[in-house]
Amino acid sequence: MLVPLLLLLLATASPAAGDGGATPVVNPFSYFCNSTTVRRTFLPNSRFAANLATLAAALPRNASASPGGVFSAGAFGAAPDTAYGSCSAAATSRARRARRAWRPGSATPRRTAPTAAT
Repeated sequence: MLVPLLLLLLATASPAAGDGGATPVVNPFSYFCNSTTVRRTFLPNSRFAANLATLAAALPRNASASPGGVFSAGAFGAAPDTAYGSCSAAATSRARRARRAWRPGSATPRRTAPTAAT
């Protein structure tokens, strides 16, 4: 009984001291891109969140400007707050609708993202 409680305590994310009580944001991509069972989190208005927002805005533009308009990949920011990403032609064809799904000033998508029919 003590071991599961200890594991639960270790797996729970807590905000860093001196952050004003901000709650961490769970990165939804960590479920697909994570090699461990530890949930990856970042704080709102953090340097990583700003890097992720900048990267998300730049990738569709870069993909459409690339030779053939097929693919773009890149990174933004310095370690340990570097954000990595890639964008394919399918994403660039829907880039305008995808940009509307992002909340201003946030690196997380809205719950109601546009569908292929919109």
